[in-house]
Amino acid sequence: MTLAKFVQLYPRFALAFSGGVDSAYLLAAALELGAKVQPYFVKSEFQTKKEMEQAHHLAAELGTELKIIELSALADPRLAANPPERCYLCKSMIFAAIREVAAKDGWTIVADGSNAGDRPSERPGMKALAEHNILSPLRESGLTKEQITEKARLLGLSNWNLAANSCLATRITTGQEITPEKLRQIEQAEQFLNELGITGARVRLDAQKALIQINACDFPLLLSAKADIVEQLSSFCEQVALDLQPRDGG
Repeated sequence: MTLAKFVQLYPRFALAFSGGVDSAYLLAAALELGAKVQPYFVKSEFQTKKEMEQAHHLAAELGTELKIIELSALADPRLAANPPERCYLCKSMIFAAIREVAAKDGWTIVADGSNAGDRPSERPGMKALAEHNILSPLRESGLTKEQITEKARLLGLSNWNLAANSCLATRITTGQEITPEKLRQIEQAEQFLNELGITGARVRLDAQKALIQINACDFPLLLSAKADIVEQLSSFCEQVALDLQPRDGG
């Protein structure tokens, strides 16, 4: 099924909108094809302030009003316990919230930005898509991440080259409790690294150890700022480590 065919079948739908390249392209392309789309961004403890700001900016850029749904992921003790199925539990909560609010707003069809390269075996949260009857037009159209990125570039989307991201909860080792304090510490640490010019860094917590993961090109910059980074991160952990295997594989 092409995206044009999807819009023909579903000319009016709600969209789970993260502000990433996939959901932004879907929103832009569907609007260009004449669809009426209402994007929803779910804000919980697992998303950063920057992510919400980016989503707002993109929606405004495309001439649509972004609706924010606020919920507490940590209000569910199962999520706070950080089990292996955490991603599935979180996605199920998110899609249930969007379904409920969208229905009240008069939207019966809900879609997301999953692409053809997203494999259920690698993304356990995708199980929640089927359970909540969430449609994935990009995946159904056979569009891969690379194809979507190129199409987003051709459309002139400001985030076309935005690196893929994951929620803050993914930085905490499975089985270790997720707390608001840990999430805040991770967000602040990654923001600090970003302000140093180290973009796309990950700070992963395992007990009292912080493991920094960066792209190959950023190793010299990180080492030159080593003392400042250790001082910053030592405020909440006993050991600061650097993963010598770069995130980009280079």
